[in-house]
Formats: sequence, C-alpha cells, structure tokens
Amino acid sequence: MIELTGSGISNAYKIQNGDGTAWSNPVQFNLNLSVNFSEYFAVLVHLNTTSGSRLMTYVPIDNDPLGSKVYVTHGLASSTIDGQWHDISRDLQADLAAAQPGNTILSVERMIIRGSGRLDDISLD
Repeated sequence: MIELTGSGISNAYKIQNGDGTAWSNPVQFNLNLSVNFSEYFAVLVHLNTTSGSRLMTYVPIDNDPLGSKVYVTHGLASSTIDGQWHDISRDLQADLAAAQPGNTILSVERMIIRGSGRLDDISLD
C-alpha cells in the first residue's frame, strides 16, 4: 500500500520506474488500481499517442467531460471519496477513443496522482 499525504491536489506524486524513467509500455493499455480517498483526487495517466502526448485524467465526478486536446477526463463516481477502498479498472484505449476517435495509444508513460489518500494493487495488463 502507498500512502500519500500533503496539501490535497496541490501535491503530485509520480509513479514510474524505480530509476525515475518512464514506463514506455507499448503493449499494456488496461489500468488497474485500488484507491482509498476521503477528499478530491485525480489519477492522471501520461500517454504517448498518434496525436501526441495525452493526459488521461480520472476524477471523482459523476460524468465524463472528455476533451479533444491534451487532457481527456473521465469520472470515477463521486462515491469514490468515501474513505473506503475502490477497485478501478480502465481500458485506456477505449477511454481515449471515447473522446478522440482515431487516436491510438503508442505507449503508457507514467501515472501521476494528485491528492492525499491511499493506493494499492497498481498494474497494467
């Protein structure tokens, strides 16, 4: 389990290789993780795509604002900020295509977390 503490979304925590380099994963586009937050948070996944860099952003809201530029936003449901564990599984390619049809992921680079809370079971498959 990873515990993140600080000043809410003013803090950003990168999850990448242990040596500080990007994952640069060209084959695994399904994100899985467990989150436990009692306050607003954001999970950003940095993607390299056929249309350039994209930040797939997941936040605790009840809709999908999407986006046609660098930031693509999907809601995880406002109920995910209840201080309980929630398992999240996202098909990054499908989420990108919902906002930007024809844009294809070339690689998953890293994940950035904003907010104070707990994470566990992070994986790409």
